Amino acid sequence: MFSERSGVVVEPAEFAGIAAEAGPAGVKLSGLAAERFEEYHAALPPEPRLWSGAGTRLAEVVRHGGAGVVSGLSAAFPEPFAMPADAVASGDPLAERTAQARADEVLAALGGTVEGIKPALSHVGRGTGGALRMPASEIGPDERRHIARLAETAQASHIPR
Repeated sequence: MFSERSGVVVEPAEFAGIAAEAGPAGVKLSGLAAERFEEYHAALPPEPRLWSGAGTRLAEVVRHGGAGVVSGLSAAFPEPFAMPADAVASGDPLAERTAQARADEVLAALGGTVEGIKPALSHVGRGTGGALRMPASEIGPDERRHIARLAETAQASHIPR
């Protein structure tokens, strides 16, 4: 559910009724719905499984009973989003904080948007950085430089992309 894209806001209690009737196996909560992950989880029975579109919030999602995250940001920089999964699974708080900082750095650079992801994909050799399929503002030169620095750092560190 992504009310900012669909224009439809579904409250947790309303969603619980819809889920009971429709029986989905899982649901991805994005935008404002992802911010209210705990409320949606509390309103639902154990099924359906809930996923968050907030790729940098894996630990929080798992702690609140979620199945995981679906991260568009990881398309350009997958390792910083695999690291939190490994850290959460290991139960190592220091590894989790370190991994979270890396994921947060990618979020800051890409802005959590398609407008940031597209040029990042181009910088790491996975796309042309061409026009977006949906209307959106172009990112500015400062954001483009930040993305380029992140890509250079990833390449210099031999981080798999």
